[in-house]
Amino acid sequence: MRILDIKKCTIADGPGIRLSIYCSGCDLHCKGCHNQEAWDFNQGTDYKELLDEIISELEKSYYKGITFCGGEPLNPKNVDGFLEIAKLIKEKLPTKDIWCYTGYEWEDVKDLEIMKYIDVAVVGPFILKERDITSKNKWRGSKNQRVIDVRMSLAFNTKLYLAGIPNNGDFVPFLVYSDYFPNGMTDEEFIEKFLENKKNNG
Repeated sequence: MRILDIKKCTIADGPGIRLSIYCSGCDLHCKGCHNQEAWDFNQGTDYKELLDEIISELEKSYYKGITFCGGEPLNPKNVDGFLEIAKLIKEKLPTKDIWCYTGYEWEDVKDLEIMKYIDVAVVGPFILKERDITSKNKWRGSKNQRVIDVRMSLAFNTKLYLAGIPNNGDFVPFLVYSDYFPNGMTDEEFIEKFLENKKNNG
């Protein structure tokens, strides 16, 4: 995998101040894509040369987390590189959350190994006729895209949307895990806390 760009201190790719990693390469070629220069897999720098820089930057206290962008992070040519980065972050910086943008649908990527390390995924192709970059379609480019709560979806084996986001499908208010479950919890602690909260809220 090759990295085309690293955007520091961005607020466009998820909540809080984030470090965004833009990979090279995408074969979805969505009409009207705002980042067509990232379609070529041969651009940029080998990700292994940037691992130390990524961790060093993300260690800074003001970062809430990191976002994987593209290009297409979950393309077979890119996903192993991002998997290595995700594992490294969860090992060294477990309090930082990981978001991932993908043009694939949830059903196409939910079984990938990398999903065990992703907290939130923004899924679905960009559709030009549904373009909406207003606050009513927060963190997305078109109205068809959805923001998936990956940890909850995997824990309960069903697609669950991240709560509190407009135009994002059905959700249950107590599923806002960030309110109850700090990053760094084990899966067992996470599920136990969730079930306890569900019981208390009826």
